[in-house]
Amino acid sequence: MNAPIHNAKTVTWSRKWKSGVVEASDIQGRIFGQLTCRGVDIDIGFHLRNLESNGITTWRIIKTFYNVKGWCLAPTTDTLKNFPNLKGWTLSVYND
Repeated sequence: MNAPIHNAKTVTWSRKWKSGVVEASDIQGRIFGQLTCRGVDIDIGFHLRNLESNGITTWRIIKTFYNVKGWCLAPTTDTLKNFPNLKGWTLSVYND
């Protein structure tokens, strides 16, 4: 199943900490899906669409937190090529 595209406005962003956080229930529909690169499945994650710029970034799971039911994601290499300002940023999804 291909990775879904979610609205970036559902994420609370912190420039100071270079991170974002979102509650899983705030994301509509399926949260994660298969990410592909040049037709090859590479990872699990999702896309975020910035409704103001219409830009789409892709985030992949880098860590799962089983004790708190959450995931930490980072931008993919292709996203960093197009949006180098996202280097060092992470995104946490938690399931309360």
